[in-house]
Amino acid sequence: MLFSLVSLAIFHAAPWWGVVTLIHHGDTAYATTPGLVGLLGSPSLAAALNLLVALIVGKTLAPQMMGTSRLVFAWAQDHLFPALFAKTSKWHTPSAALFLSAVIGTLSLIQSALVGWSIGVTFRSIAILLVLALLGIGVLNLRWGSHFRHSHWREPIAHGWAVVIAAVLGIIIAALLISSVLIVPKTPVVFQPAFQAVVAILVGTAIYHWSVAHAKKKGIHIHAIAEDLPLE
Repeated sequence: MLFSLVSLAIFHAAPWWGVVTLIHHGDTAYATTPGLVGLLGSPSLAAALNLLVALIVGKTLAPQMMGTSRLVFAWAQDHLFPALFAKTSKWHTPSAALFLSAVIGTLSLIQSALVGWSIGVTFRSIAILLVLALLGIGVLNLRWGSHFRHSHWREPIAHGWAVVIAAVLGIIIAALLISSVLIVPKTPVVFQPAFQAVVAILVGTAIYHWSVAHAKKKGIHIHAIAEDLPLE
């Protein structure tokens, strides 16, 4: 909250056209709250703000890793990921899922060091927006689709027009925001958010089809698992 108020004050003091000019000239490091603090105030104040941001990020790193690893752990329980990721250590932590999260986080840091942190942030933002859009599509499918019509958990989720309106707005907002950040100027193709999003979709599709085929060999049907999802 405090950081948001400081950002609002800084971007109110700095003219918007000046920030846009900085971005167009490739000085994106100055088009941030710490960068503008350094321009409008002093370098020492900007360094102090960067330190505070680093401390905040470090504080939230562990919860973020646990949240991401919990998703991997749940996917493994649903047979979308290998069973290895559903195992826990003697301390009852999803160690394999945590390791995978750490590897992906390390790759993201390497990319940020090579081409700038904004590319990684943009791609992660696209991933979150895709989740929002797919959630909206899923809600609409529950409302009018036939696949989950007889599932016992469908009615509480798809009931009411407010849910439908929220789902449609989620899809529209996600589409508008994603389209505005798919291409980053002066960035190699392999580091473009659009290119990385396509790669992520292809990898995810490959994992899904592998999981379906692998589970089928064991007599497990992924679609049947989805139909019996518990309400939480």
